[in-house]
Amino acid sequence: MANEKLNPTNEKIEAIAIAPYFGASIADDLVDKNEVDSITVNQILDRAELDIQTNVNNWMTTMSHYATTHTVQLLAYEGGQHLRATNAGLNNDVLTQKLIAANMDPRMKELYTLYLTQWKQVGGGLFVHFSSIVKPTKWGSWGLLEYTGQPASEAPKYQAVKEFVPTSLPPVIPPVEEPPVTPPSDLPPPTSTLLAYWNFDNNVQDQSGNNYHLQNHNVNCNVPGKINQGCLIGNNAESLDITPYPLAQNAQAFSFATFVNFQGNEGEKHIMSLGFESFGLKYFGHGEFHCILRNSNGDFLYNHDDNFWPVIGQWHHVACTYNPTDKTLRFYVDGQLNEAFVVPTFDSFKDLPQSGMGVGCKKPGFCEGPVPGFPIVTVTMDEAKLYTTTLTDQQVLKLSRGESF
Repeated sequence: MANEKLNPTNEKIEAIAIAPYFGASIADDLVDKNEVDSITVNQILDRAELDIQTNVNNWMTTMSHYATTHTVQLLAYEGGQHLRATNAGLNNDVLTQKLIAANMDPRMKELYTLYLTQWKQVGGGLFVHFSSIVKPTKWGSWGLLEYTGQPASEAPKYQAVKEFVPTSLPPVIPPVEEPPVTPPSDLPPPTSTLLAYWNFDNNVQDQSGNNYHLQNHNVNCNVPGKINQGCLIGNNAESLDITPYPLAQNAQAFSFATFVNFQGNEGEKHIMSLGFESFGLKYFGHGEFHCILRNSNGDFLYNHDDNFWPVIGQWHHVACTYNPTDKTLRFYVDGQLNEAFVVPTFDSFKDLPQSGMGVGCKKPGFCEGPVPGFPIVTVTMDEAKLYTTTLTDQQVLKLSRGESF
């Protein structure tokens, strides 16, 4: 994609899309081995389950690794069961009826649940099932339903998908009322895992006691904030930074939280970037946020959240956390978990202290853009905190309310 002749406009790949069907070879194998008359429906389902657990799982895992390595999403442009015959088995009525019966068997619900759970566990994203409502024939039993109005009790694939979908959707974030806040002066002394705390009350001094004071480059920190004052960061000449960055040696867990107030949606902004995006939070515009980690080998690993569009002119609380125990990046909005993304290949943080930390910028002296049609978005920030621990859901919720913990 970096070839100027093949890609003169420097387009970026956003996702790898696959079609991880299961059971595709079962019917033809039965014909080839002369097993059509002897095999039972339950034995067909046994073979389908084995295919899910072995071939399909290996394929999903391999493609997930590729997607993670290249920091793109893994999608399924189509998928589901693939119990259908071809060639010599296409007009075999006995085989057709057994394949249709396997699709209608209650056990198919268990197979679909196993199949979709594997997809979720490897970090798969959007999954397009083929298909919705289709009458089963010798050409396949593709539909979740066989006809409009079919009772769910007769449709095991439909049951599995209906029960699985709510567990995979991002949480619905309810409207947040403006909560009462505790003034910073009432906050208790910072914990040992609080590395830096910038309240941006007409200054960029670290209030944690660790003296990680930021350098101010043309930023107005005397504007109305969420609690008191905040810092308004606009173009590339405006940024806050520190070198070397504030990070304890050998830190394994990370959390960053802050209040933000966007003045637009069309544009990008590094809200925080530690060590040239070794850990950070970036807004790409169009409701797309990235919590970012960089592996020891330099590979970028990040979630790709486009479920949250900040309301222009309204304060939101955003937070990124990394938990080394379950190797999961989590993105929170207004105290609620918005997306969790497993990064199984993450080994250790790429330690680049001399690259510094930027607020409103990728790193000291290096800001991106603006480019035509994609400007730098202006944002006001308040109450930024950096931790070397994984904040819990309850702790993030408290910070979003301006409370201490």
